[in-house]
Amino acid sequence: VREARAEALAKTMGLITSGAASLDLAGNSTGFNGVDDVFVAQLVEVLETNSSVVSLHLERNNLGDTSAQALARILKRNGTLKALDLDYNNIGDSGISNIANGLQVNAGLHQLDLIYNRVGHQGAERLADALITNNMLKTLTLHGNPIGDAGAAALAQALPLNRSLQSLSLHAVNLGDEGASRLSWSLHDNRSIKELCLGCNRIMDPGAAQLARMLKDNTVLQELRLENNNIGEVGGLRLAEALENNRS
Repeated sequence: VREARAEALAKTMGLITSGAASLDLAGNSTGFNGVDDVFVAQLVEVLETNSSVVSLHLERNNLGDTSAQALARILKRNGTLKALDLDYNNIGDSGISNIANGLQVNAGLHQLDLIYNRVGHQGAERLADALITNNMLKTLTLHGNPIGDAGAAALAQALPLNRSLQSLSLHAVNLGDEGASRLSWSLHDNRSIKELCLGCNRIMDPGAAQLARMLKDNTVLQELRLENNNIGEVGGLRLAEALENNRS
């Protein structure tokens, strides 16, 4: 097992030392030489001070909080990495708290993908804290994480204080009218969000009405996705009326 892992790591290190800009290790969690906590810890030791890799893909590796804690070290020390993909792993609130700590001092990452992990409202609260001080991140994808209205409310509090985030995906996060309303009010004062995805949630007419009110004033948002919610005729009409007056 050790020899197989050492061989896999050696190949990866060879790519890094050759100056590779993108490192794709997605879907390698099976087998003795798979990407696991031990592999990630060794990878982090090299990437902490690396100046060539700008994109790191670790999706679909069943990585958990231990690996997330290790990866946070890259965010704290490496200013070169621009995109980190951790989609379809097993990272919970504890691991995301470490990632958020790294984001608070990070000076390079533009994109963080966390589709279908186990991030709850506490993890969302920690990410919100990071967004208050982080002025680099442009895309945050939380698609499929059960952050709920409480998590959305925490992110909403941070958005008026953030000037870098341009795309926020909260698709299928168990978001209802309360969360939609909080986000709506925050976007009255936010001047950077251009894309907001709220599809596959529990938003009904009251939440749609608040979003419509925001659209009348917002001049930055270019795309708002609301597919597969529970918005009825009244909410739909409110949104249509808002779009007639929207200037973005």
